[in-house]
Amino acid sequence: MSDFKTNAATTTNEFAMVQVSFGDEKQAALIARILTNERLAACVHVVPNVTSYYNWNGKSCCDPETLLKIKTRASRVDDIIRLIRKHHHYDVPEIVSFPIQNGDADYLKWIESQVSAEPNPELLAKTLDELVAKLEDTNAENNSPP
Repeated sequence: MSDFKTNAATTTNEFAMVQVSFGDEKQAALIARILTNERLAACVHVVPNVTSYYNWNGKSCCDPETLLKIKTRASRVDDIIRLIRKHHHYDVPEIVSFPIQNGDADYLKWIESQVSAEPNPELLAKTLDELVAKLEDTNAENNSPP
């Protein structure tokens, strides 16, 4: 088989996966689109219908949530956390990150190519409405006839 790659896996500390839960599936999908559109994330899995059990303010709770699994550069995790905290509806959102210690070399190169290396302070200063408007403008440009 000539398609077999001998260096298919690589060890690294340059990439991370951020996990965030949302009580609103539409908000989760919107944040996922913003993260990829703004090149903070290469890929975001939106996992609906997650059931969360937890204690909050002395009460036992069980709620449906949507989970985001965000693949990014480790250097961009803090920016992602700031953006999510700014726009998340929860008082204390679940935002945790995990280092990607190894993975398929081609996939990791793809993440690197999709996520901007430099922070964008202007992005973090924008309101959610401004980010949505930019997203809609980008979609209109991509869907306009030639």
